Amino acid sequence: MKDELIEHIKAELSDLDFDYRPGAWEEFQERKHKRNKIILWRRALSAAAILVIAFLLLPGKIAKQDDKNDAQVAAVIQKTNPQTSQAIVPQAIVESQQTIKHAEAPIVTKPQFVRHTNPVVKAQVINIEDNASVTPSTADTQQYIATVPVTANTGNITPSVVKTPARKKMSMEEYLEKEAQLTRKQQPVTTGEKKWSFGLMVGQALDTRSKTNLNLGTQVSYAINNKLAISTGINYNELGGAKKISPAAGIMDKNARMLDGAEASMAGIDIPLELQYKVNKKIYARVGVSAYSILSQQQSLKYSQQLSVVNTYFDGAGQQRIETVSRTEVSTEAVPDEKLKQNKYVGLYNLSVGFQQKINNRNTLSFEPYVKVPVSGYSEQKLNLVQGGLRIKVDF
Repeated sequence: MKDELIEHIKAELSDLDFDYRPGAWEEFQERKHKRNKIILWRRALSAAAILVIAFLLLPGKIAKQDDKNDAQVAAVIQKTNPQTSQAIVPQAIVESQQTIKHAEAPIVTKPQFVRHTNPVVKAQVINIEDNASVTPSTADTQQYIATVPVTANTGNITPSVVKTPARKKMSMEEYLEKEAQLTRKQQPVTTGEKKWSFGLMVGQALDTRSKTNLNLGTQVSYAINNKLAISTGINYNELGGAKKISPAAGIMDKNARMLDGAEASMAGIDIPLELQYKVNKKIYARVGVSAYSILSQQQSLKYSQQLSVVNTYFDGAGQQRIETVSRTEVSTEAVPDEKLKQNKYVGLYNLSVGFQQKINNRNTLSFEPYVKVPVSGYSEQKLNLVQGGLRIKVDF
């Protein structure tokens, strides 16, 4: 039913047609033009009314503002001279204002110029020599207001003009310098970085024996500048090393034993001298040398020897037989103290990288991976005493 109704309405509207009446479009355009003219006249009348109201109210506003300024100046004068008569002061102000505004070249003896800024009067006093005259320009007469302090005893009126110095234009360089000075003033005052610092450290390292060594001690640093520092200290350090010797070397002792290897361990005092470079606030690198004084040491040598052993035995038939068997005999021998005492000192190259983090305003925690490389081999066997490890240091 609904669809049939819609189809019926569509069929009726499709056949609907209206004839155009001649002159209809021209009448429409003329009505539109008249309406635009009416709107334009309404807007012009509204603007004229606003201007008339503004001209009527503006003189009253200006008069009220002048009265307010006169009252403020009178208050300043009354505060400066408490004994001044309230009846005389406003009249003196009006007369001095009229004198300044209308006189072409007035002469004022010993005036004091102060610029009036509304609502607060700020003054900079400029003393003028005796017999000097001041001729205010037309522009100045619009900017100055005379204040008339009255002498308590004589009632004489000494005119003075309030004036503040004109603000000087700053160049870009002066502005940037002023901003930099202000920033420096706002920053907290600091005494700068400490030249001397003291630290305690402890660490462990691995050597060529695959054994761990203990390292602990103190460190003293002196800062040359923000990047470089010199450090030294006293450390207790353990060193050690092992070396395998190939049979091709052909090293034999007096007993015809072949030397297969050597091993050493020692403990001593390490005194470094290092140069530190600070990459940034958290990372630094240190390189230098150290003299190592040996307090105690042990060294052992490993020998091997080929031996031929004659074995006698009986076989299953009851016959006695002789058999020669070769075997390798391994032995370890400690180096005598007389030879060990010949090695008392060791030179080392030091290299480390540090990562530091502030704990508080005074203390810093650092993690230092480090490497120590001997200047030369140790003992007759030229043992390699190189070691690498990690230190933890606390600076004070």
